[in-house]
Amino acid sequence: MTIMDHAAAPPPPPLKERLAPTFERLDRAMKPLGFGWLVPIARLSVGYRPQQQAKAIWHTLMVPLIAIAVFLALWAMLAPRVVTSLGAIPGPAAVAEQAGVLWQDHLAERDKEAAYYERQEKRNADKVAADPDAQVKWRSYIARPTFIDQIFTSLLTVFTGFLLASLIAIPLGVLCGLSSTFTPRSIPSCRSSSRSRRSPGCPSSPWWCRRSISRNTPASRRASSPRR
Repeated sequence: MTIMDHAAAPPPPPLKERLAPTFERLDRAMKPLGFGWLVPIARLSVGYRPQQQAKAIWHTLMVPLIAIAVFLALWAMLAPRVVTSLGAIPGPAAVAEQAGVLWQDHLAERDKEAAYYERQEKRNADKVAADPDAQVKWRSYIARPTFIDQIFTSLLTVFTGFLLASLIAIPLGVLCGLSSTFTPRSIPSCRSSSRSRRSPGCPSSPWWCRRSISRNTPASRRASSPRR
């Protein structure tokens, strides 16, 4: 009779090793968004290579913050010294103050819009209560666009143009690359008239190909040679 000794189950890996794949996926997701500095902080919280994470935090978070602080300090010091016909250039504090004013103006305009629709709804409700067959009118709120509205309009315009350009240019580029029928016929072949092989160094640049071909043709060499 054989007695088999069952070995004890191995201990689970440390938390930092179990979370390593999660940190890798988080790093790939956060870097394109500009939040890659969050991953070293999370790794540091579980004790994963503290020196390496501290170095990564320094490069990804502290250096940009220091650069922004230096920029703001130079802006605050040099702005009052630049005086134009309209006055001195505003510093960071003045710009921040005016940004708050613009935001409050946007909120006030939204409150006016809400109050306008509320009055219109109440007026139409009273009109229908007095005469069920009455025809009510709903009018849109028309007012000047605020600075915040203009920013969103500009962003929407740029995004729409980029989207339309992508919908047209990307399929057209793929079609030109995959189909010889739609490839532009005006691209020179980069072949010299005196040689059958392709001119070196210019397989993909049309203007350079034309320049090389024009220089290498016998007619151009005869034209450039001095007359006797």
